[in-house]
Amino acid sequence: MKKTLTLLILLLTINFTNAQTFDKLLIKLNSFKTFEEYDKVDKEILNACDYILSKPLERKNKTREYYFALKSMVKWMSHTESYRILIFGKVIEASHNDPLMQNMFMASMGKYLLEQRYIHNRHLYPEKRPDIKFQDLPGVKETLLESSKIFFSYLKTTSEIRPNRELRKGIKAFENSELEKYMFEKK
Repeated sequence: MKKTLTLLILLLTINFTNAQTFDKLLIKLNSFKTFEEYDKVDKEILNACDYILSKPLERKNKTREYYFALKSMVKWMSHTESYRILIFGKVIEASHNDPLMQNMFMASMGKYLLEQRYIHNRHLYPEKRPDIKFQDLPGVKETLLESSKIFFSYLKTTSEIRPNRELRKGIKAFENSELEKYMFEKK
């Protein structure tokens, strides 16, 4: 009984701390004057991406925590110069006219890129080359594919929103281990 009570208090404390962290994080992001400052909050942004992807998609009546985590992530993504945030490709096209769904994909991409850096000690930053189209670079394809795996897993298990028809095709490709074909095969 004592252990259960202690665990419950710990979980509530963590949830409360996250809420405070995300509004403070947005205030911190809004105070930044240089691009270099955005590198100092990478781990906090990873925490925000994890938080966003652990909650059902909230179109209306967003909780305070969800709102500030999402706003912080978007602010960071629009100002970081240390990561390539890719706003093109199959998933972006498939979620057209749905900015919140696109934000969930961006959260998946942020999660993937930041985990590569902090868990796998690997900084994924595809460099443009004159001999190959940017979207065909191995690092770009990897980022899009691995982010899509996180995104489709989220849609399948957590989002609680029925995705549009094209995204349902992506979920099916993900379930059938055909995601790479879905993502990159030219029609």
